[in-house]
Amino acid sequence: MNEFRSLISAHLKALGLVVVIVLALVSGVYAYWKLNNPSQSSPATSTFISYPIEFGMELNNTGFAVGESVAVRLYLKNISNRSVVVSFITSLALDFIVKDTNGASVYIWSFWKYFLAAPMSKLLHPCEALNRTLWWEQTYSSPDFLDKYQQTVPSGRYFIEGLTAPSFTAFYWDGETPVESGMYYQGESTGVKGVLSIPKITITTG
Repeated sequence: MNEFRSLISAHLKALGLVVVIVLALVSGVYAYWKLNNPSQSSPATSTFISYPIEFGMELNNTGFAVGESVAVRLYLKNISNRSVVVSFITSLALDFIVKDTNGASVYIWSFWKYFLAAPMSKLLHPCEALNRTLWWEQTYSSPDFLDKYQQTVPSGRYFIEGLTAPSFTAFYWDGETPVESGMYYQGESTGVKGVLSIPKITITTG
């Protein structure tokens, strides 16, 4: 009986050692996979509030393979209990900048793009938002790197900052004036105007 118990104990110890080895191998494989699959990282959100407007930015991931498209979702949300009109002098409403670790702008979404020189307005009822999804293809496009325009940026760490157009203004809607997209609404000021910026989100590529 003692020999049988000793045999069982030896088998259990051996089995335990195998389990430990397997877990170690699985952990190692998972760590290697994570390092080589940065696009599987967590989503990130950054917001800035200038009442009655919440300006937000969302990324599905914070890690990307080289050359992978980076989707940047920007929104202006009415967080008040009154209807608000957001207005812009041109068709440029929202923008974003990508900077490197030295603080240089490697990409500005609106750089060298053409926008209609016509006003634009959007009526936002409480909890409604103006949404835009803009893209970065991991290329250079900024005054800081004119010599590398549209070339692929090297892998590394970058910072994305969302911005409104300089002409951005928000008004409280009077409840009567029709608001059309191709107009510049001027009503009761909310005190929100000019460029709003969102705290940067850090991403890695490569």
